[in-house]
Amino acid sequence: MSKTTYALAALNHGSIKDTKVINLRVTTNRKPKYKSLKINVKAKNWDQKNQRVKGGLRGEPNADLINDKIHKILLKAQTEENTHVGKRENSFLDYAKYIIGGTHTHGTRQNRYRAIKKLETYLDYRGLEDLPFTKLDNIFIEGYYSWLMMPDGGGLAVSTANEYMQILDQLVDKTILSGKHHFNSHPFLGHRRKKTDNILEVLDDTDLKKLIEYRPRTVKQKQAKSVFFMMMHLSGIRISDILTLTFSNFFVDNEGRLMVRYKTQKSSKVVTTRVNIEAALEIIKFLHPYDVKKQTSTFITHNLEYTRLRARLKQAKREYESIIPSTLDSIYRTMTEEPDKDYMWLLEREAKAERKKEHLRIEIIHCEEKMEEHKRKMMNNIADTIMVIKKEHPGDTILPHMRGLYKGEDRLSPEVEAICNNFKTKNNQALKRIAKKVGIKKKISNHQARHVFAMKLFLKGVNMHYISLALGHSNIATTDKYRQKLIDDRLHDVTDDFSETFKDLSIWGN
Repeated sequence: MSKTTYALAALNHGSIKDTKVINLRVTTNRKPKYKSLKINVKAKNWDQKNQRVKGGLRGEPNADLINDKIHKILLKAQTEENTHVGKRENSFLDYAKYIIGGTHTHGTRQNRYRAIKKLETYLDYRGLEDLPFTKLDNIFIEGYYSWLMMPDGGGLAVSTANEYMQILDQLVDKTILSGKHHFNSHPFLGHRRKKTDNILEVLDDTDLKKLIEYRPRTVKQKQAKSVFFMMMHLSGIRISDILTLTFSNFFVDNEGRLMVRYKTQKSSKVVTTRVNIEAALEIIKFLHPYDVKKQTSTFITHNLEYTRLRARLKQAKREYESIIPSTLDSIYRTMTEEPDKDYMWLLEREAKAERKKEHLRIEIIHCEEKMEEHKRKMMNNIADTIMVIKKEHPGDTILPHMRGLYKGEDRLSPEVEAICNNFKTKNNQALKRIAKKVGIKKKISNHQARHVFAMKLFLKGVNMHYISLALGHSNIATTDKYRQKLIDDRLHDVTDDFSETFKDLSIWGN
């Protein structure tokens, strides 16, 4: 039986000096054939030993994209049906790389490649050239995990080691589901990862207030702030999903509510969530290129009235709280001290204060009801506006940055992915500049919006299942790990909370 092996090779360019053309070398019965991939690189930037293009300041400008492309071609050739890849045909490493090559997002794919690179380093440390499926067992897993955290081994922090092990666990599961190999016993059976003490810092209400009240002066900062709050109010949607959100993702349900349904880029899970007024107010900031003047004018009218009522409500509440009526004890004490005086004025003053307080209470209720009415009308107006745009431009993305680039593909092209990654970086930089200006000491990024959304729900005691659905997690166990990273249980002593539940039981003295 003939055996075929595959590798990458760089051959000299026929006409351009110091330039190599990357080829796929197919060797059958020791006879090589070369198929050009039509990718040119400088000769000094090709690393034949590691089969990759060198990047960095002096390397190829698009080294990561080129390496992704050529290794996908190599892995596809290696895993093609009815072919044999020499002694590596039962290699877990090869199949793991093939699975990673099909990962949707660039960042996730690169992170998983780093985990595999660390696994290869461990194999070198053990003097192994490859990792066959038959050698991947519980003993290997425990040894690898210990090595990852050894100072003279992997040298990783516990959290990073846990992340790499989680990636390896997922790859093993995908191997089993695909039918590529059946393990006698799951390699991760009984494996326990160490707990980490590092808790993620989340913006609190004070930080959010600073962010809300800040008025950006540059276009980039305005955009960064709007995108951040849009993500937060749209159930903590990821930045990768907000970039590919189109008008076709929006719809109005049977109850007349504006909804959004999208497939997550990370896990391909379908998420449906209601668009609240806070998210809608951020969305309309990106609708100016469309001809919606009629709808906008109606919205402005309701928004102005809503703003006026909110200011009046705030003032009424302040006046209401400032009126502190005298207690009966204080009135009685005053009248007892000087019984000969006429104190009708005192009683009249108290009665007047009570009447004013009642008037303010009614006004507060009236303002709140009218505000809800205007809010509902604004929400209906925004829903109508988005539906009009959806009818004419269903494929347009909400963010102008991606319009004309993303056309509804399930998997982004390398070029579009690079643009998305650039947008994420620029947005993060703008958020950091805002944080510095307003005095927020905690780390802030696009993903922090997701943390704030989850944290507030966790602390409110919302059912974990509902939070998991809103976040788009594929497994509720992921949501629980997320909770553990966001909330440090040691921060709050529940003893007094429990004691409060006994305050009416009168257990003292029994």
